[in-house]
Amino acid sequence: MRAWYPLPRPVAAILLLAAPLFLVCAAPFKTSEEKIPKHVVEVVQKQIGGYFPTNDFSREFNGIPLLDPKIEWNEFANWPDEFTFGSDTYSLKLTVRSGGDYVWEPRSRREVKRGMTFSVSYRKKGTQDWGLVSPWGEWGRDGSVSGKGLHFNREDVLGYRFYPTGALYFFLRHDFATNEYRTEYFDPKGRLVGVSSSKGGKAPSQYTWKGVKVSPDTFAKRSQKLLWSVKP
Repeated sequence: MRAWYPLPRPVAAILLLAAPLFLVCAAPFKTSEEKIPKHVVEVVQKQIGGYFPTNDFSREFNGIPLLDPKIEWNEFANWPDEFTFGSDTYSLKLTVRSGGDYVWEPRSRREVKRGMTFSVSYRKKGTQDWGLVSPWGEWGRDGSVSGKGLHFNREDVLGYRFYPTGALYFFLRHDFATNEYRTEYFDPKGRLVGVSSSKGGKAPSQYTWKGVKVSPDTFAKRSQKLLWSVKP
């Protein structure tokens, strides 16, 4: 599976350091779509339609996180213990961050309490194999979503990270139509400010900030400054 951050090491380091902020301080919001720019909503529709062509999502993807349109996936309670995709059954995997670098894996969702920072993902039942489809989500101590995403066949269909206010910080994807790995950064008002991209994951990444090409280090510094400028 491609590394979650298709970014230079300085940027990846920033985001890893910022993880506690995402997980601890993200403010509650009703649905992420209220905070996602229209451009991203349109891209998500194209991504899902490209990777998962079907005329009936409700039937073919019934109960699959981030694919079944009938269900509010910002609610942890709606993520199933198991779901079926194709001929495989997938089981829920939980991870709790208790502070610092300490993490542990609850045996059941009953052990996850409000006030914990935790993430969910899935494995093929009885294995540690991610399988063909791999949705994931993260929640902060106040119960709000701090990030979520979906892999298919080890590619990033979509991935979100949010500011502490619930506004979209960045959106990443492996573009189905162009074979481009692309991460788009937004300011707290939903305006696109930075883009990291590479074709097929092979060519060196290109970095632009407000339409101007910049170095990886400059990109990392500006994205960090943007993130830490937003208070819960």
